[in-house]
Amino acid sequence: MQTRLPNKFKTIRINGKDAVDFAHRIFSRNLKSLSSNEALPCLALSPQGRIVSWFWISKFVDQLDIFVEEIQFAKLQDFINTYHFQDELKLTTIDQHYHGVCRMTLNSGWRGLDFSFVESVEGMLDNWDLIRFQKLIPDWKLDAGEDSKLVFEFGLEDLCDENKGCYIGQEIIERVRSRTGRGRKSFCRFESDLEIRPNSSVYHGKNHVGQIHGSVFKASKSVYWALGFLDTETLRCSELLSLESGQTLRAFGPGVETRTVAS
Repeated sequence: MQTRLPNKFKTIRINGKDAVDFAHRIFSRNLKSLSSNEALPCLALSPQGRIVSWFWISKFVDQLDIFVEEIQFAKLQDFINTYHFQDELKLTTIDQHYHGVCRMTLNSGWRGLDFSFVESVEGMLDNWDLIRFQKLIPDWKLDAGEDSKLVFEFGLEDLCDENKGCYIGQEIIERVRSRTGRGRKSFCRFESDLEIRPNSSVYHGKNHVGQIHGSVFKASKSVYWALGFLDTETLRCSELLSLESGQTLRAFGPGVETRTVAS
């Protein structure tokens, strides 16, 4: 099954003798082992380990193409230019808009998904929201608020390859990974039998323990989903969650398959 990623992507092309070494040095993935025509999701991080941008990167011989959503393009371009000094490479912005396509697979790809980028998506299925809610993949515009750009809170530490050597933000990522391996908040999926409104607060009893952001989705006639953050300790316990209105919720996050909630 192939599905269309709804957002348009701009392309930054890096080519030249130092292209792969340069990108390997500043981004979070092991790009030296990237195969030609393979696309990987990747992060650009600040020295403090916060997410500057997330995107897909492909290799064609000694050329790298970065596919980034338009909303993130300027920040990523500034990030690259900040660390480009005397490397022998050329940076080019491709005017052509590309569309992302993902295919669900059993044993390969990130979270069981393979990604490619094409000029036309004619005939592709338009069910990306269903997939990203299932796989806990954030939408940058809807889910990444200014206070929510920590790798471990988003559960995106699988986009930071271990043992690849230094990259921007690597020291912070590995320090957290070696100590707790998690953030104080966890990105998760909330589920309810009633419609969930965006930007709702989540409570455990009278305590505010989480926040639903902009992503909401009607999964079926009687099941509604939303994406947001929940205190990690609350997520790890089988406790009753509710909205301010009293509407009850179930929460699903990394390593949490189910939660029983009183009706």
